[in-house]
Amino acid sequence: RVQQLRENNQRCRWLTAEEESKLLAHMEEPDREIVVLAIHTGLRRGELFTLERSQVDLERSWLQVTATKNGTSRRVPLTAKAKVILEARLERHSGRYVLESPRSGRPKNAHNFYQRVFVPAVEAAKLHDVVFHDLRHTFCSRLVMAGVPLNTVRELAGHKTLEMTLRYSHLAPDHQALAIRALDD
Repeated sequence: RVQQLRENNQRCRWLTAEEESKLLAHMEEPDREIVVLAIHTGLRRGELFTLERSQVDLERSWLQVTATKNGTSRRVPLTAKAKVILEARLERHSGRYVLESPRSGRPKNAHNFYQRVFVPAVEAAKLHDVVFHDLRHTFCSRLVMAGVPLNTVRELAGHKTLEMTLRYSHLAPDHQALAIRALDD
């Protein structure tokens, strides 16, 4: 009968370019690719680790993400870097999953990757308060800082409401000034 408090999910930690470089420097090559893919696609950990070959369209340069948190599928355009990584990964094996375990043919274990690869690399890089989900925050934050409209960021991230995306709005302080300048013409 006790009503639980709502979780505060307003945490918004993202990596600077320098922090990203430090993190990647403490990882082996195939593992680096996973982190770069996460930053360049904005996929949630579960979406990334269960991504299937059939969801990747290299010809059109996009991913069709179907197993999403909110149950709606979305299309994510690929950056040039993400496309190169996906091409290389899909050339290396012919299995069902992009991040496939060579022994089992099943998706690579996301929790195992986090505990055995990601956390030790974060510690070795001496980064503070970094979790895997911060790679997704990095994706969104960099888009906002580059001037991408918040609704477009919402669509790319797969946020169901704009409210989720508004946590990044402070990263684009010039948006109001730019909007007012549009009236000067």
